[in-house]
Amino acid sequence: LSTGLTTTPAIMARARVQASEKRTDRAARKFETVPVSKVFLAELTVVWTSLLILISWYLQRFVCPQMPIWVPAAAWYLQAVLATVTHMAGHVYWKSPLLSWWTVAHLGHHTADYPPNKFLSGSYEPAKEDNSKAYYLSMVLTPAIILSIAGDRSWATIAAAVVPGTFEMWLADVLHMGFHQEGYWMERFDWFIKLRTLHYYHHTRNMKTNYAVADFWLDSLMGVVQLSPIPA
Repeated sequence: LSTGLTTTPAIMARARVQASEKRTDRAARKFETVPVSKVFLAELTVVWTSLLILISWYLQRFVCPQMPIWVPAAAWYLQAVLATVTHMAGHVYWKSPLLSWWTVAHLGHHTADYPPNKFLSGSYEPAKEDNSKAYYLSMVLTPAIILSIAGDRSWATIAAAVVPGTFEMWLADVLHMGFHQEGYWMERFDWFIKLRTLHYYHHTRNMKTNYAVADFWLDSLMGVVQLSPIPA
């Protein structure tokens, strides 16, 4: 086959070795899941969409009248699409060295750092290979594409094309670190425990569900949302 893919065992072995080389001794335990419904997913999308509409209206009304009103929301959703594609690529077993480093780095987080039976730890253990580097391209492409369509080059429009996607990735990083940290300050919120549950399912079985972190609209469209454990 000329698919550019390599064997699953080889990639998984490399990921485990790489992660185990830097893993330190730490208390870790399995996470107890909570029920999550489709209504919760819908509520997330409604909340984020409403916030984006409000912010877009405010910016055009009071800050930058010439800014196309769709820019902030478009930047948010385009970043979500490109970030999801990047994340999914980290679960593909590429043969190309240019792409396989991302799979090895990302699956090391799944299989060695935080497997399902050690999903939580006292403090977050970063991956040996910085996973954030894989998302830099999406953070450059998003404003570039938005600005090429918008036409306006005012400072406010540029900021509206850059800030939403940047904030989205920062928020995803903060939440993700909290998902794996026992005693994290957000555990007091029910919505956080539900998001953590969804991410826990992402670490189980074939690891190809629940790619998102805070809004699962794209996962829903692709049919890869997992709301409950998959029977063994």
